[in-house]
Amino acid sequence: MNPWHKIIELEQELDKLRNQVSELSHDCVSGLLSRATFEEALEHAFSGNRRLNQPSGIIMIDIDHFKRVNDEHGHLIGDGVIFSVAQCIKRYCRGTDTVARYGGEEFVAILVNTDIVGLAIQCERLRAAVEMLDIKGNPKVTISLGFALHSQEDKDGWAVVERADAALMRAKANGRNRVEGAEIGYDEVLLVNEIERVAAKDSGSESR
Repeated sequence: MNPWHKIIELEQELDKLRNQVSELSHDCVSGLLSRATFEEALEHAFSGNRRLNQPSGIIMIDIDHFKRVNDEHGHLIGDGVIFSVAQCIKRYCRGTDTVARYGGEEFVAILVNTDIVGLAIQCERLRAAVEMLDIKGNPKVTISLGFALHSQEDKDGWAVVERADAALMRAKANGRNRVEGAEIGYDEVLLVNEIERVAAKDSGSESR
């Protein structure tokens, strides 16, 4: 066999294997990373925290009243809602962030090199972006979010996930379509984002 033909065959086989790995690492409904891939990324991110002392945080996200969407519109439409919300979340996250489907209508994001203010601002951006989504043939959907910042007291990344999830549960219990932090509450999140809006407005005025 011509050696160049053999090289081409090997390259094609390698492409197939890469595609198979990509399919296994991604959730087929949302298009985001899978839960298993997230777990690997979580361990890597927070071992890096301890080694490099770089602050990272977790955002837990849940689609509000998702059961109602399935009950009223069917599971096919429900899958479309999951995909639309997932892609919106991914679009508003940085390329360095890890975004995955955690299970059901719940998503999770790992944000590296951030602080508590950055987490609060990012969560509110995601909440507002999803609220503005126009999903064809579907009612408006909203999301609730909880976040937590890694601290030196956390023995591993799962400790941060647990605190972010507890904050998410608080956001849902307190009315949904809102953001709660493990370290700061709803009122502080609103204050942080109001300061951010004023600063952005002032910066825009100065540049004109």
